[in-house]
Amino acid sequence: GGQDLIFPHHENEIAQSECANCKQFSNYWMHNGYINIDGKKMSKSLGNFFTVRDILKEYDGEIVRFFMLSAHYRSPINFADTLMEQAKSAVERVYNCIENLEFLKENAEDTPCTDEFKSKLDGYRKKFCDAMDDDLNTADAIAAIFDIVYMANTDITSASGKGAIDAVLSLITQPCFDAYAQRSFKRFLPVGFSKSTTVAHFWKLSTTHFHFAFLGNTSILSIQKIVIDVSGIFCDT
Repeated sequence: GGQDLIFPHHENEIAQSECANCKQFSNYWMHNGYINIDGKKMSKSLGNFFTVRDILKEYDGEIVRFFMLSAHYRSPINFADTLMEQAKSAVERVYNCIENLEFLKENAEDTPCTDEFKSKLDGYRKKFCDAMDDDLNTADAIAAIFDIVYMANTDITSASGKGAIDAVLSLITQPCFDAYAQRSFKRFLPVGFSKSTTVAHFWKLSTTHFHFAFLGNTSILSIQKIVIDVSGIFCDT
C-alpha cells in the first residue's frame, strides 16, 4: 500500500489480525511512494486524477509497466508525458537491439563463444540479480539490462561470431536467469510467472497476474500498487 497508510491503518490491521489469529500476519509489507503529476500530487481536488483506461488510449500497457518499474517502489514517481515518451523509447531500444543482433547473426561465422566473453556476460547477470535482491530495486535491474543493450550495440558485430551473438541474445531474451528464478520463485508461481522469466520481459510479466487492472476505471495510483504487490513475489519467505 501507500506510505501514508503505514500508520495507523496498516499497524492497526496487523495488531488486530495477529491478536485474533495468534499468527504472524505477514512476512513482508511493501509501501510504495507517491505518484505526482507534472510535479504535483495526484488528487481529484486538483483535477489531475485520471484512470488507466485514459492512459492506455495513448500508451501501450507495456510502456506503462516499464515506466512504473523504472523507479524504486519506495521512491516517489513523477508522471508526465515527456517521461512516458522516454519510457516508450527505452522499450523500443531493447527490441531494436534484439532485432539488430538477429540480423548480425545471419551474417556471422559459426564460431563458439569464448570463456572470457561468457564470464563478461555473467557479470551482467550478477548485476541484475544483485539489484533485484536489494529490496527489489527494479530501477537498478533495468539499468543492468541497458548495460547489456549498450554493450551489444557497441561491441557486437558479425565478426563476433554466432556463439557470442547467441550468448547475448540469450541473456536478453531467453530464460538465462534460472538460478535467480529458482530461488525467488520456489514458493510463489502465480499465473503469468514461471522459472523462465527473462530479463527483457520481466516488466511485461509484472502485471500479467492482475490484468483486470486495465479493464475498468483503475487509477494510475492503483497500477503502482499492483506492480508492487506482484513484485513482492520475488521476495523469499
